[in-house]
Amino acid sequence: SILKLLTAKIGLIIIICLSHALVNGQLCTGTLGDPVVNQDFGRGIPETGPSLKAELPNLKYGTANCNPDAQYTIRKSLPTSCFNTWHILTEDHTTTDNNGYMMILNATNKPGDFFIDTLAGLCGNTVYEFAAWVVNLQKIGSFPNSSKPDLEFRIETLNGTVLTSAKTGSIPETSSPEWKQYGLSFRTPVNVQSLVLRIYNGAPAGFGNDFALDDITFRPCGPTLSVSLPGYPSGMIDECFGKLNSVTVQANLGTGYTNPSIIWQQSIDTGKTWNDIPGSSGLTYSFQITQPSNYKIRATVAEASNIGVTTCRIVSNLVTVNIREGAGNGATVNTPVCTGQAIQFNGGDGTSFSWKGPNGFTSNLKNPSIPATLTATGTYYLDATSSFGCAGKDTLFVQVDQAPLAVVSNAIAVCENDTITLQASGGTTYKWSPVNELSDPDIANPVLIPLTSNTYSVIVSNGSCADTASVSVTVSGVPKANAGPDLAIIAGQSVNLQGDATGSNIKITWTPAFSLNNPSIESPRASPLLITNYTMLVESNEGCGEASDDVLVKVFDALKIPNAFSPNGDGTNDTWRMDALAVFPNSLVGVYDRYGQIVFKSTGYTVPWDGTRNGKPVPIGLYYYLIDTRNGNDMLKGSVMVIR
Repeated sequence: SILKLLTAKIGLIIIICLSHALVNGQLCTGTLGDPVVNQDFGRGIPETGPSLKAELPNLKYGTANCNPDAQYTIRKSLPTSCFNTWHILTEDHTTTDNNGYMMILNATNKPGDFFIDTLAGLCGNTVYEFAAWVVNLQKIGSFPNSSKPDLEFRIETLNGTVLTSAKTGSIPETSSPEWKQYGLSFRTPVNVQSLVLRIYNGAPAGFGNDFALDDITFRPCGPTLSVSLPGYPSGMIDECFGKLNSVTVQANLGTGYTNPSIIWQQSIDTGKTWNDIPGSSGLTYSFQITQPSNYKIRATVAEASNIGVTTCRIVSNLVTVNIREGAGNGATVNTPVCTGQAIQFNGGDGTSFSWKGPNGFTSNLKNPSIPATLTATGTYYLDATSSFGCAGKDTLFVQVDQAPLAVVSNAIAVCENDTITLQASGGTTYKWSPVNELSDPDIANPVLIPLTSNTYSVIVSNGSCADTASVSVTVSGVPKANAGPDLAIIAGQSVNLQGDATGSNIKITWTPAFSLNNPSIESPRASPLLITNYTMLVESNEGCGEASDDVLVKVFDALKIPNAFSPNGDGTNDTWRMDALAVFPNSLVGVYDRYGQIVFKSTGYTVPWDGTRNGKPVPIGLYYYLIDTRNGNDMLKGSVMVIR
């Protein structure tokens, strides 16, 4: 039994140093606090965890499933029966701890310490419960007279003074793995915040003495503490918002503290973390219900001198106050909306809905939709009910604005480089696109000098609503005329005029027309008998003006080709002159000797042949020529005599 010292003066129970073990039960006879120390050996994805940071006496770290004597490992499970005598462990002690690790030991060959840890963050003059979970890995009957773990837990000061200890005794073998809790309760000395935990194994060497260790905890221990909700024996309130204005939580504290102090706590993450409620003290705590929420409340108690340190406190059970939102929460409507569109309601949360509004509007739909008319402007009311039965109301105001009617001019046809003004009306603001070539895209009537045909759109707005319209602008090109270069022919020949006309929807007229094969095309064929000046007139059928240009066609009676010349430098007949050929700028002239070798060639005949070849006089004799005027007529050929 636990040694108790009854202090007659104050009638308090003080738990002092113990030297025995309690198995499979809460060692603290009152109420525990949150763990100050919780050595659960961590968790992770790999099957084997890292070694402990502190070096352990008489033990070395190993990574195998089945380590030899004097070794330990950190693992999530023990998947094989080591040495055919161990239990298989599918997980660590804490079944709710996903991927949690435990410490697995193959004990040393002789009794001794195997685990030492310094415990920091403790409170002085406070009762704590130390506890640890142990399982004997040896299966019952696996080996006759096998050694059984025999552990002793010692709590010491930093200088080695033993404050208390407890023994497990021989931990028996079992037919299936059984985790058992061992530990003790003790009071810390005044002004002591750190102690040492030492675990000693007194079992002899030999087969057996193999075990697993997990969930080593130190928790404050105090008198009995519980909280309740007066009028709600289940310890839970589940109500709709608006049904309760306030809630009171009652604490019940047993004897055991000399000068107890209480602070209430609230959790907003389903009990994972807790926060002190400022200004809360006393055995009752009341709070106002100002909004829907899930309130989780508990009480914490410690000696008044230690209440400011959370690790000194014991904690009560929690109570839950679940205040549900009424239906209709989150109801919305698309306002303002323009005439011609739709008013779209959204009822938000709930299972049943009842809408009312202007013009006798009613609906039981969650998300009704109605046409947006000016008379639909007004206040709409929603009554809704949730699946839990919580009624809710909401009020939505809908503003319907008159949509503008965008008006633009009809399609426009203009000439290139003309200036026009686009016309729009129906609103208070305007936005034209594309913006290129516009004087101002943000006015109703911008000036436009269009270069090409295009469609211009305008967004007409009255502030809250908008409409769009567009106008097509067709641009006709201005006529341009180019009659081409002057030409020359020999009488009786013809030549194509090289005219070029541009513009949109144009008409071409050549004059005089009598010597042309077609006076209405860009490049008619001309057959003049005399030198003639032709005029090309290009007119726009769209009314965009006209343009004209002239070309001169020279007519020579004949191309006279001399059959002899005397390049002797006397100033008379020194070159082979063909004046008429000079008007054929693209003509090709070639002169050859009797062996067919080229002695002279020229494109265009601006410089007559002087009877030389590469700057040296050619011999006297007969030479042969080929002349292509390149005007569509036959090639000219013959001979010429060079005389000295």
